[in-house]
Amino acid sequence: MNTNLNDKDKAMDTAIRFQKRMRIPKFFFLILGITVVLAFIQDVITGSNFLQITIM
Repeated sequence: MNTNLNDKDKAMDTAIRFQKRMRIPKFFFLILGITVVLAFIQDVITGSNFLQITIM
């Protein structure tokens, strides 16, 4: 029974470390998605967006 508790604790520690490591990529893709959605809304309303003006 003791080995099961150790395995669960080790698995929990691994999961926590993985979630902490994935925080930065999650925020990066969230910000990227928000930027693309804002550019799409601006393109629909005005006909041009800030991504076309600054990147192209």
